[in-house]
Amino acid sequence: MTLRSPCASATLLILLLTPGAANAQGDFRTLRLTEEPACVGCSISIEPVATLRGGEEHGGASRTNYLLRDSRGRYIMSSIFDQSTLLIYGPDGRFQRALGRAGGGPDEFRQIAIATLGPGDSIHVFDAEARARTVYTPDLEFVRRTDLGVRPSRGIVLTPDTTILVGTIATRSHFGFGVHAVVDDRLNRPLGTMEPLGDNGRPLAGLNRRAATDGHGGFWTADFDAFVLDGFGPSGRQHSRVAGEPAWFEQADPRTPEGRLNPRILDLQIDDQGLLWLTCQIPGRNLQANLEVYDLPGAPGGFNLRSRTGNLDDLYDTILAVIDPTDGRILAAHRMDTAVSGFADRFHIYAYLETPDGEGSIQIWRIRFHQPGGTNVRESP
Repeated sequence: MTLRSPCASATLLILLLTPGAANAQGDFRTLRLTEEPACVGCSISIEPVATLRGGEEHGGASRTNYLLRDSRGRYIMSSIFDQSTLLIYGPDGRFQRALGRAGGGPDEFRQIAIATLGPGDSIHVFDAEARARTVYTPDLEFVRRTDLGVRPSRGIVLTPDTTILVGTIATRSHFGFGVHAVVDDRLNRPLGTMEPLGDNGRPLAGLNRRAATDGHGGFWTADFDAFVLDGFGPSGRQHSRVAGEPAWFEQADPRTPEGRLNPRILDLQIDDQGLLWLTCQIPGRNLQANLEVYDLPGAPGGFNLRSRTGNLDDLYDTILAVIDPTDGRILAAHRMDTAVSGFADRFHIYAYLETPDGEGSIQIWRIRFHQPGGTNVRESP
């Protein structure tokens, strides 16, 4: 099946399923998100555990589209400044080694979009430009390279027999859908429901998603710029939707400077209790002091934004939220004055930090969800 078409490109969620998975979409329950107290006294705590530094010859601990923490406590990432190499850091944050190199052959990459951990801590690396997946053992030994035929970008989660990824696809039969099945590494059929289209013929929402496994063969997705969470079973059938707009996710007119900084869902995780965890980027408390708006030459009415500190991350804060998908209630929310990038695993979050003189590093925090009475509902190992 060709992936090229005269129609416009869209960013779509792809689901790699075993043959025989259901493709029929039935009704699913919709829950309205509520901020009513669902867990009085519940709270989230964070604790810094490591700072990643080193590896500058391969881009170093700089901005990245993903970061993994495996069962050995190692951190795995690739810098946006060198997307042909994986960087491996130890539990103490020290750089250990680089993996891979530029090229189109085995153990080579053109543009690493994201990597994720598979069964047994295997490492699956997705190359956007090559449209391929490369697999390594936990000991960092090359296993195989497989052509996907689709262009992945992010939002990848693995279970023993399922892979979920976000990719750019342009086909008449799949355009406008958010969830798609790929069987035997080939685009097969759309799942879920078609997204509404705008005046330009492109989907309005839902196609730029984050995804996480529920640990039982199913998964949830989160829209990037709308507070919409969708749950799917092992067959790919959607069973739930949680939607709403918390007070801290209120959207401003995107034509205004404030609207350019509208809240976004940057990442999604699911803990052992089945609770949904979100990292949400929101305008920072010091936004007005840090924000500078300037006109674009040759574009009447056009403008762009920059931070007076020189670091755009200073314009943002983060809300770390825990949601019960069985009733749509927010159990706890914790605000951080840091632009958190996402989850390294179910127990850790990370952010790129930069000093005023431009020296960068990646900070890792351990996260916990506490119930009244001192019981930790979600505890890091």
